[in-house]
Amino acid sequence: MISKFFSIVLIAAALASIRPGAGLCAEPPAAAQMVLSEAYAQMEEENYEKALEKLKNFQARSDETDPDPDAADPRGYHHPEIYFMIGNIHYAMENPEKARQAYQQAVKRSPEHAGALVNLARVFHEQEKYEKAAQSFEKAYAAEDQKEAAYLYYAAVSLLANGSAGNSLNLFEKLFKAHPDEIKPVWRENLVYAFLEAGKNREALPHIKLLAEKYTGEKQIQWQEILLHQYVELDMPDTARKYALALTTQAPTIPKWWKALAHAALSQNDHDQALTAMMIYSYLTPLSEQEKKLLGDLALQAGVPVKAEPYYEALLEENQDKSVLKSLVSALQQLGKPEKALEAIRAFDGHENDPELMMLKADLFYGMDRFRDAAEAYSAAAQHKGNQEGRAWIMAGYSAWEIQDTEAALQYFKNAAEFENHKKDAKAAIKRIEEQ
Repeated sequence: MISKFFSIVLIAAALASIRPGAGLCAEPPAAAQMVLSEAYAQMEEENYEKALEKLKNFQARSDETDPDPDAADPRGYHHPEIYFMIGNIHYAMENPEKARQAYQQAVKRSPEHAGALVNLARVFHEQEKYEKAAQSFEKAYAAEDQKEAAYLYYAAVSLLANGSAGNSLNLFEKLFKAHPDEIKPVWRENLVYAFLEAGKNREALPHIKLLAEKYTGEKQIQWQEILLHQYVELDMPDTARKYALALTTQAPTIPKWWKALAHAALSQNDHDQALTAMMIYSYLTPLSEQEKKLLGDLALQAGVPVKAEPYYEALLEENQDKSVLKSLVSALQQLGKPEKALEAIRAFDGHENDPELMMLKADLFYGMDRFRDAAEAYSAAAQHKGNQEGRAWIMAGYSAWEIQDTEAALQYFKNAAEFENHKKDAKAAIKRIEEQ
């Protein structure tokens, strides 16, 4: 029900809202501040090329292209903020690789530059280098005195996207402990995905319950459905059934809750409640073939064949399904309609050469005391090799015996005696006929 893709979509949506603040580093010298101001003005007008040119020209005045980060730089040619701005320009120009290189230069010169660390993490995430993204987010979180809870959250979800659910849960635990008042619903959602990914479904339950209670509208329905699914997955049938019943009471016009209640009741062999729930479900939404079959089966199992009959008939009109035909015949037999059952079999394509249906028709004849027809039907079914052959011969014998056709009965019983399961009964019948 819950896909990893969905959780990554949530992660990407969260990252799109990042607005990193200024970096934590020494203030740039006056010359660097001036060129940064000019470049920023160009960026505001989306003149990215000009902004980049100004910064590159400024750096070109330096004698060093890649100086030692600890070397003196009085004019700020290689100040972290210069590289940070260059990274932002490349990112705006949709050149993430060059942006990454610039951000790494900024971090190299100022390891606690939170803005560069966060934007570097964003680039890593977009490049699907989730572990590196998580590391950068963690460093950004550690760099600031006023801890930004979002950075820890982004680190956790990056690890989740990387498939490291266990490590992700460790960060989520740290996040929820350090910032209990800042937790957003979407953060809790990804915590749930981390629990489920790690196979810790039971630990996820309290958080799923909270989301199902706090959300409204479609989001609430989504999490109610997830909660119900988890009750089933965790083998909690009583809880699942009570919750499904509560949902039908809370929102009786939502079809899926009635279907869920039907399945929950069926798992505990309560066919009556399952039937009632599926009947209400059928009033709220058109049924699929599978749902019609389920409703018919439930009615039959609940001892209400009159409700099963129309569903089976409708299904057979749509599709020639032998299992549905057999269920319809059973319902019609219970309703005392053997002739209609025979008509249903005759209307089924290929029934003349289907041993199972031939036996079903023969049984109907026998139950109607139409022994001559039964004998013919059983003997015809016996001509087909299969599991039914022995039973077909012995029933043909009994049918012929009923109409006092002893010659045919003896032959049928002799044929039945060849089968181990029917040998004893067949020989006993032969003996009685011979004695008579």
